[in-house]
Amino acid sequence: MIMSNKRKQLATQFMQLMHLYGHLYRHQMQQTYRNKDINPYKGQGRVLALLKMQPEIMQKELGYLLDISTQALAELLNKLEKKGIYHS
Repeated sequence: MIMSNKRKQLATQFMQLMHLYGHLYRHQMQQTYRNKDINPYKGQGRVLALLKMQPEIMQKELGYLLDISTQALAELLNKLEKKGIYHS
């Protein structure tokens, strides 16, 4: 199927918007966790980033989105609680 010019323009604009959103998100995460020695793209930082976006998410769903076991997630959450960064 041949894509019309209008669809091509919309697809291009959408990709540009997603690219800008990615930059904004990374900047926001850097500002949020700047003084906490947490990388929002690894381990505990990924958990915190998702919890910030969806604070009411169930632990099972969080584990699924992060592709980690519920046991590993529970350990991460416990570590964050001990650091005083996260409260369940």
